[in-house]
Amino acid sequence: MKKLVMASVLSMAFSVGMAILPEAHISVVPSVKVALAEQSQEVMTADGYGAMPANMPLPRAKMMARRAAIMDAQRNLIEIIKGAQVDAESSMDMYLLQSDVVKTKVSGMIKGAAVVSEGLEDGGYHVVMSVPMYGVGSVADAAITAKLGDNPPAPTPAPAPSAQAVKEYEPAPQANIGGGYTGLVIDAKGSELVRTFCPAIYDVNGRAIYGVQNVDKDYAISHGVVEYAEGADNWQGIGLGTTRAGSNPLIVKIVGLQERATNKCDVIISVEEADKILIENQRSGFLNSYAVVFEK
Repeated sequence: MKKLVMASVLSMAFSVGMAILPEAHISVVPSVKVALAEQSQEVMTADGYGAMPANMPLPRAKMMARRAAIMDAQRNLIEIIKGAQVDAESSMDMYLLQSDVVKTKVSGMIKGAAVVSEGLEDGGYHVVMSVPMYGVGSVADAAITAKLGDNPPAPTPAPAPSAQAVKEYEPAPQANIGGGYTGLVIDAKGSELVRTFCPAIYDVNGRAIYGVQNVDKDYAISHGVVEYAEGADNWQGIGLGTTRAGSNPLIVKIVGLQERATNKCDVIISVEEADKILIENQRSGFLNSYAVVFEK
């Protein structure tokens, strides 16, 4: 049964610490692929419901119900944002409790949330509201700012000296077309990988290969640290060359997910594959242009 929020809730104070509403309607709109010069168009959405006050002219009752529905949707958006994974060990809830900067960003985001759809429904008023996942003033803006602060991106690591000296890994013949690999695809299909704003790639020895620390902050806020390709329809984009990994990606299958983390957001690959990635990056520079896709 849909929850109807009486117009009297309009007198309640809005804050980021409100309890979870059990009947929140939550959805994430699939990514609309755009040119890399533009930001990702993914959004987080939530429903809100408001009851029509009795003994009131219809226009006035409708207005009051709409206001209540918007407040309900805003509270539900807060709960969605609080649960968003920043990295493998923390969610936005932690940063909201610790950082006034994050609180301010999220408060502004909620106040500016867009009404996606609205109308009378089942004797009440129903609205759907959204906030952007990426771009200035987005959830990514709050999450990645909390994680990186003002630190510049760290250089991409070099391959192990032994791997470099042996030059064990030669690019596949097709990698020579156009000057090398155009990007990296991490195959995590069938795993329990959880999407996050700050994912990372490690090898089985715990060596960090790629993560938010290697990405320009503005780029990460606008486009994400990696692109996620979830489901068969999005996997096809890799074969078609329409993802940010480009037309000739290096594809590496994971051996597992980060076990020591609270949430399974980070991927683990073999040492050999890790060195292959880093050697090929020296040739083609795909990590330096953040051309990384996670298949899940």
